[in-house]
Amino acid sequence: MNSLLIRGASTATAAIDDLATSAHTAISEGCRRDRVVWVIVVIALAIIAAVGLAVAWWLACRAIGKYPVISVPAWGSAGSYRAWCS
Repeated sequence: MNSLLIRGASTATAAIDDLATSAHTAISEGCRRDRVVWVIVVIALAIIAAVGLAVAWWLACRAIGKYPVISVPAWGSAGSYRAWCS
């Protein structure tokens, strides 16, 4: 059992070392580093837009004295997602 754990740990360590080495090689060979920053910025903007739309929907429903409702179809049957004020 101990040899199995040691072998697994050494394999995982070797895989991590190989990953770090390949990442270092890619960066040193001219891979663009700013691409990750742009991906993070786009994801952050998408989250902000989604939260903004949810808040706007909530406020619009509350302005008429109702609450927002989402209807989700069952797993086993076809249907559509619906959103309204109730």
